[in-house]
Amino acid sequence: MTRAAVSVAANIAEGSTRTTSKDFANFLSTAKSSLMELETELTVARRQNFISEAQAAPSFALIVEVSKMLTALRARMLASGKR
Repeated sequence: MTRAAVSVAANIAEGSTRTTSKDFANFLSTAKSSLMELETELTVARRQNFISEAQAAPSFALIVEVSKMLTALRARMLASGKR
């Protein structure tokens, strides 16, 4: 789970250094994929009773929020066409 969480931030950071909006958008897409991987790992941890629903709920809420932000930022990058 740590690797997937770090990958989200790392892809956003790396993409932000790219010179085109399209390149940045591609890294944002990869960041969202890592976020969905994290969500899957959290779901498995919950189903295997490694963590309780109460422990998992805040993380699931943050995943939804970050996912929306990544989607909106990616759409803006693709719509702008310039950096």
